[in-house]
Amino acid sequence: MRVPPRRPVVALLMALLALAGVAACARPSSPPVPGTTVTDTTPAGRAAAIAGALSDEQLVGQVLMPAFAVSGDVAADVRTIQDLGLGGVVLMGNVEDTAAGATADEVRTITAALQAAAPTLAGTQPGLLIATDQEYGWVTRIRDGMVQLPSAMAFGAANSPDLTRNAWSAAGQELAAVGINVDLAPDADVTRSPENAVIGSRSFGADQQAVSPQVAAAVTGLQSAGVAATLKHFPGHGNTTVDSHQALPVLPQSRPDLEATDLAPFRAGIAAGAQLVMSGHLDVAAIDPGTPASFSPKVIDLLRTELGFDGVVVTDALDMEPAQQWTPDEAAVRAFLAGNDLLLM
Repeated sequence: MRVPPRRPVVALLMALLALAGVAACARPSSPPVPGTTVTDTTPAGRAAAIAGALSDEQLVGQVLMPAFAVSGDVAADVRTIQDLGLGGVVLMGNVEDTAAGATADEVRTITAALQAAAPTLAGTQPGLLIATDQEYGWVTRIRDGMVQLPSAMAFGAANSPDLTRNAWSAAGQELAAVGINVDLAPDADVTRSPENAVIGSRSFGADQQAVSPQVAAAVTGLQSAGVAATLKHFPGHGNTTVDSHQALPVLPQSRPDLEATDLAPFRAGIAAGAQLVMSGHLDVAAIDPGTPASFSPKVIDLLRTELGFDGVVVTDALDMEPAQQWTPDEAAVRAFLAGNDLLLM
């Protein structure tokens, strides 16, 4: 695997430092990174200093986010974190069968063990990004012992951004309490096709003007509790009839149509301060036909330049069918070179 340049790792470390509460204040008393002179004690400066001192192997480990089962072998997961020097993990569980998952108390025990195994980087331990899919509604990883919110579409129907913000703030507090610091939510897709079963009620609705404030409210609520929000699935999975887990959906709309409708909630979420955006396995015909957005430098550049997003870009899961046209190592390299910072699963 080509060694990652340091900019994505700086972005990841900045997210970790912010989640740890460092973004609120500089810490001049923090120990300097060995072999460096730290003159900038802001989160960005500290992150750059740490990244600049990492080995090639440490850089690679920081951009990987494999999946661990909530009911899996925690000791084995700890060894994997230590062996690979991982920057993040995603906790997965059976979406339908709560018996196959873990209780809130068990999740807290798991996340504590995983954080304790976080690698030491250049003399400091910034910690792990520990993510899960807690969208609420039918995509919910942790159910037992957690308050269950209505689906996004139910919030959209209520049409009260204040209600959404307060509810997602409470949800964020619960997630933070069990050791989750990244939620792979909210869904920023606009459901434009009635035959779109893979998104459906995961979306706040079919009107971008109504969806956008809901997305912004969910982001603000989650992040007020110290949990990073993730906008997905860029640049929009709503105008599809194909499940991107199984095949590559084609977005047929024109560039002006994409801009006017699908991108609007992402703009709103970014304006609200979303720390992550997930690139979707979507063939955006108007921008880079034939190439999944998650592997397209053109689509990622749209996110960076036109939408002005400077946070962490995470791929959708790289074990999904559209990524299977390459070997796992080639898919990882292609996704990274396209502009993603974090490689999921």
